[in-house]
Amino acid sequence: MASQTEFQNEITRCLDLLSPESSDDEKFVALMLLPRLLQHDQETVKLVFEAMDFRFLERLMRTSNLSDSELPDNTLKTIAVHIISCFCTVDELLSKRQIHDRIPTLSTLLSPEENEELTKDILKIFIRLSSANQAVKYLIDKNVILRIISCITTTMNDEIRYLALQVVFHLTNVLITLTSTGQASDTISLQEYTYTILNNLSLTFRTNQEKFKFELLDFFVKMFSYMTDQFAQIVLLNSDKIKLDEWTQNIRFGLKEILSSKLDSEHRDKALTLVMLLLHHVGVIWLFVPTTGDLSLKNISKSSEEKVNDEFKFAVLVVQLACVEIRLILDDLVEQHEKQEFQPDKRHEIMLSTCYTILEKSIEYLSQIENLLESQFQETSTELAGVNLDPELLLRLKGTMTETFRLIIEYLMDMKETTSIEKVIKNESMLASIRIISAWFAEESSLEKEITQLIPFLIEICQYCLKGNTEIDLIRIMTPAFLNLTSLDQPREAFITHGGPQVMIDFLVKFWANKKDHNIISDPEVSDILGPLQVLLNIVVSEREKFIVRNEDEIWKIVDIGLQISQILGPKLKSYEYKSEENQIILLGNNLVFCLFVISSTSPSSEMFDKNIIKKIVDIAELFYNDQNIISQRDVWKQVEEVVLLGKQVLDNNINNYITM
Repeated sequence: MASQTEFQNEITRCLDLLSPESSDDEKFVALMLLPRLLQHDQETVKLVFEAMDFRFLERLMRTSNLSDSELPDNTLKTIAVHIISCFCTVDELLSKRQIHDRIPTLSTLLSPEENEELTKDILKIFIRLSSANQAVKYLIDKNVILRIISCITTTMNDEIRYLALQVVFHLTNVLITLTSTGQASDTISLQEYTYTILNNLSLTFRTNQEKFKFELLDFFVKMFSYMTDQFAQIVLLNSDKIKLDEWTQNIRFGLKEILSSKLDSEHRDKALTLVMLLLHHVGVIWLFVPTTGDLSLKNISKSSEEKVNDEFKFAVLVVQLACVEIRLILDDLVEQHEKQEFQPDKRHEIMLSTCYTILEKSIEYLSQIENLLESQFQETSTELAGVNLDPELLLRLKGTMTETFRLIIEYLMDMKETTSIEKVIKNESMLASIRIISAWFAEESSLEKEITQLIPFLIEICQYCLKGNTEIDLIRIMTPAFLNLTSLDQPREAFITHGGPQVMIDFLVKFWANKKDHNIISDPEVSDILGPLQVLLNIVVSEREKFIVRNEDEIWKIVDIGLQISQILGPKLKSYEYKSEENQIILLGNNLVFCLFVISSTSPSSEMFDKNIIKKIVDIAELFYNDQNIISQRDVWKQVEEVVLLGKQVLDNNINNYITM
């Protein structure tokens, strides 16, 4: 009891000495007592916090030779930092302005070379404060963050470097959360902070040749893994493109060094993971060329041909490594399956998905390049053709990818023999393989024989999904692939033979039945309708009467839906507001030509030949084909020209029959 009373008396005396009215000498006496008293409990810390003269604490950290005290300045600053550190052990004090106002001064005391212990203590304070939203604006101040970064880039002390990285990591995560929840309003400050850390750390990542390079690799992987799409859009993609190019190219150079070296699987996995994350958040162009700018390649044309080819080699390296990794993982998966070893391997799941993403993004980019080269309307086609990427590099890349997809097909064919559809849907590796093969099929047809053999399996999966047995909608994922494949003879025959058209019909019928509002068609709904409709259009145009007559009842279900689509979208043709709804013009164009083909191939004696439906569709088709508003929209016209001309031809050949019915 006496001891407790004595302690309380000491606290009271100390608090009196800390009052603003006390002299500096009296406050120094209190400072000598505080470190021991603050070890006691949180209530004591709160009492001291309320009594603290923070202006004196600020002077203590800022000023040399504050008094005639025999204690050296460094000791006094250490005591001041220790007191603030004690305050930061109490959660409710982390949000206090009195502490936040000390952040700029605390940052000036960071000195890794001269005072390691003091620097560590300050960095630990910043880590604690990064959890308080109110402290964030002080911590992301450019001067403060540059001093923290200097603790990363200029010191050889591993612990200081680690603590400073933790400050940046925690702070960035808080900013990502605030931005993604709409609580961050100062976009410019966010962009400046993010550029500051990425530019400085990426430059170190590029130039450092020690183990710290791998610590930064780990940091970037964690940072971009936590990053949301919203943060990336607001903070990264909406910022200065030159700044974006600067730090992405630094990271690119560092990754090239790592991936070109002999590494253990852990470092290679992290490097490929970082590539995948940047592809997701920044886009694919940086992987192939030294810019994140427009795909028009105007920027690229300014570079020398040699530089462009050299940059392209990095993409080839990444894709080749991803392909090698895919082959090794698939071999392991098949071996495990044959041995009935069903224990999931977490690394396999993660890295297979990572490498598939790299392949998928690469396919998208190379397809866009090919489309630009083939386009007769693009102003940049000459410039693009003039880049003259090394044909050998392109062939090597295409060959590597083709062989990898051949192995993926073999993997799926092997697994389907012994795996039920129900288990396929629950198998992450098989699902990922189906997704990537669908992305490949949507753009490529070089493995026509292997593709044709796999189609029955893909259709069976779609039929399973249609029954509502899974929340994973693989039909939407596979539809772009079916659209490309049904333009080829053998794959189209396999698709028809194994019930592919019925899957598309059933999907559209189910989708339309579940649609809540039949007065409008939203853009997401356009995408859901257009793909399956175009697949059916491919089949109807290619097979004509022999397919339509054989499947008349089912095909006319889509004509009925097509009439409703035409009645929703057709009236908009008279409105100039229609100019902004390009996707709906494309849907209407495809829908009308599909309906006209079916009508023209259906016998008037058929029970399905409904004159009322036909008259309504013909009226809307004539209105659509005579509308000059569509032709004036050049970008849209390029996408509907073929179906419009085809529809006009069908309508002109059969117009008299339709009018005199």
